[in-house]
Amino acid sequence: MKIQFTISRQAVSGLALLLLTLAGCAGPESRRTGSGPAATTPVYDVIVVGAGLSGLTTAKELIRAKHSVLVLEATNRIGGRTITDRSFSVPIDFGAAWIHGTDKNPLTKIVDELNFRREKTKLDGRVFIGNHQLNDEEMKALEKDTEVAEDQMAQAAKAGRDQAVSDFVPSRSVYRALIASNIGPLESGAEADKTSSADSAAFHSEPDDFVAEGIGAFVARFGRDVPVQLNSPVTAIRYGGDAGNGVVVETRSGSGAAQTYRGRRVVVTVSTGILAARRIVFAPELPDSKWEAIRSLPMGLLNKVVFEFPKDVFANEVTSEWVLHQRPGQPAGRTPEVMAFVIKPLGADMAVGFYGADQARDFEKRGDQAAIDYAKAALTDMYGKEVVSRILDKKTKVTHWGQDPWTLGAYSAALPGKSAMHAELAKPVGDRVFFAGEACGPPEFNGSLAAAYVAGREASRLIVESLAREVRR
Repeated sequence: MKIQFTISRQAVSGLALLLLTLAGCAGPESRRTGSGPAATTPVYDVIVVGAGLSGLTTAKELIRAKHSVLVLEATNRIGGRTITDRSFSVPIDFGAAWIHGTDKNPLTKIVDELNFRREKTKLDGRVFIGNHQLNDEEMKALEKDTEVAEDQMAQAAKAGRDQAVSDFVPSRSVYRALIASNIGPLESGAEADKTSSADSAAFHSEPDDFVAEGIGAFVARFGRDVPVQLNSPVTAIRYGGDAGNGVVVETRSGSGAAQTYRGRRVVVTVSTGILAARRIVFAPELPDSKWEAIRSLPMGLLNKVVFEFPKDVFANEVTSEWVLHQRPGQPAGRTPEVMAFVIKPLGADMAVGFYGADQARDFEKRGDQAAIDYAKAALTDMYGKEVVSRILDKKTKVTHWGQDPWTLGAYSAALPGKSAMHAELAKPVGDRVFFAGEACGPPEFNGSLAAAYVAGREASRLIVESLAREVRR
């Protein structure tokens, strides 16, 4: 027997209004502009702050779940700390450059599905101290001492201890500086005594691949279908009772004009450098536990100097090889300086130098020429003056992630004893403000693109659950 229900016109109108409120508006293209959250302003299900990989991932997952999403990006492009420069003979990534641990990295499958080409790299390449290349016996000694440090960090982590990486570098090893620099400044972007041993022990690396077209190009393609409002730096976020039990997000353009947007939830994916600098004001203030997490995950720094040559000056070198160089003759009591190079990246007639932590900050203060001169001196030690004389100086470029106003560093680096703060940073506040970004990712991917991706997916899952609870209530 068919049962027929009758509903009054007033009830239909009330139900329609309720559904509209719960569902939010169609999307960013339908929003209005104005100076404040007036009654006609759309209410988005979720506002995403930042269009790096984590923000793009969060937005894609929420859109797939049929939620209305507005993505606000401070700069004039998407991609965050990934950017591919195409002015060289091959694409060169100025930010994130590797897909680390491809066998377990969740991005490996996505890179392949989008038809980007992965290229293997050799990270256990040659090592120089001054102009002396370590022989086979010396390399075995270096590898043994490195394994001792890594094994001890792993054992400490299993026992629940999180100390400074420097605590585990063999004190009597003649290669102490090489080991500490490779694990610290060149991996975490922080000095070994300021790097969490638990994070270092957990980090999943090797095999490590380049993306031939550039990781920046991959992220841009990944987020191509996500609607993003560019040139919209967020300056303030009000949430909960201060925002009608939702969220109000304020941006300010270059001209100083303010714009506000309303939402039910907000997810913040900016760097811990931006959060620590309080570039975004929260009302009410974030809890002390959140600020502790932000302070515990400060930004590390890793910069690059890129050289190109007119022809193959590295004819006998392996493609995409990671080569270490320790500067000789350091003053007594001073830690020897170590720099790394990727020689012949993707087979090109190029050398890309890497330097991190205190050394990178020093070069940013002193200027590009100081970094270029230092890198040339290292290349001279390893390959001779003739090779360095062939560098195409007009094509040389240097990165400065510490001076980037939208990141204030390269990626987060947990302080000793603070590995657990990745999870703390990822916790939502008041069921209204959610967090993502590489600093919120698991330690096995710490500081990498995979961490940003995993954190974005987790934030979207939590938000979907939160919105569902609200509908049930």
